[in-house]
Order: sequence, then structure tokens, then C-alpha cells
Amino acid sequence: MKSYIVIVFLLIVNTSQAQKYGDTTISKQTLDSLLTAFNTLKGAFVKQGFRFRLQTETCKIDTSNFREDSTIISYWTSEGMPLKRVEQLKSKDCILLETEKFYNRDGFVEYAETWTLSCGTPQNTDPDIKMFTGRQTELERFEYDSLGRVKLRVWWYYTIGARRYSYSYSGDNKPTIKKTYIRQNDFWR
Repeated sequence: MKSYIVIVFLLIVNTSQAQKYGDTTISKQTLDSLLTAFNTLKGAFVKQGFRFRLQTETCKIDTSNFREDSTIISYWTSEGMPLKRVEQLKSKDCILLETEKFYNRDGFVEYAETWTLSCGTPQNTDPDIKMFTGRQTELERFEYDSLGRVKLRVWWYYTIGARRYSYSYSGDNKPTIKKTYIRQNDFWR
């Protein structure tokens, strides 16, 4: 919240100075920086909303599938609706890949993120060497229409970039998909 206040304050100061000097335009670099900060805050706010729902509405947590190489952990509401699902792919004693899916109140996936994790153990290395523990490799979010059909899918993969898929449906429920390439900063728009 403090970051949001700082951004608004900087925007007000910038426009006030521009009016003092007769220049009311905001440079593209400043505007792009503000949009990046805004979208970062919006993403953090949405994720915090999912975490809040998880803390306040979780009634049951179960491991629905456990094998030597994978674990699936599901979080449920008291009405039996899914809240979150964590899928882990493992190798021996190490988690290689983890996907977290957050569900909306209708039971549809609203947001998913995938992490590729490092199996290096910090105990076996020099403490001064910084190891990365994981890398976010994929993000995905969905919006649905009143009939529960996907109307928007925004997908980001770290080596490819971001895409926006807009869905429209004909009378016989056949989808038409429009793909748009977007910047990563536009993921939450």
C-alpha cells in the first residue's frame, strides 16, 4: 500500500512541476515506469487476495495423489469447492517443478504459476555463494463469462513472452480465439 501512495505522490509532484513550467506532458519513460509499478502492485494485490481466501476459507487440506515422483496437495472450502492445488514433480529428495493453481468461487482456475526449482543444497556449498532456489517459469490467468466459458486467457512463459487469448463464442458454442502478443507488464491488465 505504501508503494501505491508513493507512486501517486510522485505522479502528483511530476504533474505539478509540469504545470509550473508550462509542460504538461509526461515522458514515455516516466509513464512506462509508472505502469510497470502499477501492474506489479496489482499482481501483488491479486495474489494477496488468493492468500487471504486460503487463510479464511480453507476447511480441508488433503494429499489426493502421492507417488514416489509426485505430490498433489488440494485445499477445499467447507462447501467442497477447490481453493488451491499444488502439484509437485520430484526427484529423490528434491522438488523439481511446482505448479500452484488458485480457483475462483465457481471452482474454475483463475490463476496459476509454475516454478522450476534447483536441487542444489545450500548445506553442501560455501555459505558466501548465493544459490537460486527457484525460477518462475510460467504464469497463467483466466477470466470466465456468466456461462462458465473461458473469455480471456493470459499466458506468460519466461523464454517466449506473454500472450493474450480472447475467446468469443458462436451460437453453437464454438469458440473463436484471437491471439495477441503483449508485454509482460500487461499481464494483469
